[in-house]
Amino acid sequence: MNTNYYANGFKHAEDRLVKALADLDSIIRNEPETRGALRAEVRAILEQLDVAKDLIKQEAQERLGD
Repeated sequence: MNTNYYANGFKHAEDRLVKALADLDSIIRNEPETRGALRAEVRAILEQLDVAKDLIKQEAQERLGD
């Protein structure tokens, strides 16, 4: 694994966003059978989005000096 790749927060955030989109596509193509399963999938997607948002914010702050 290339650890330098994740030194750039934007690239790490991009990976999280791609994963969230893949998870969302999975729900669309094969909807979970139970409410609990759907709830868990949605929670996982929202978590990925939150992590990506934090990574983007942190990387921007480092680059802008804020």
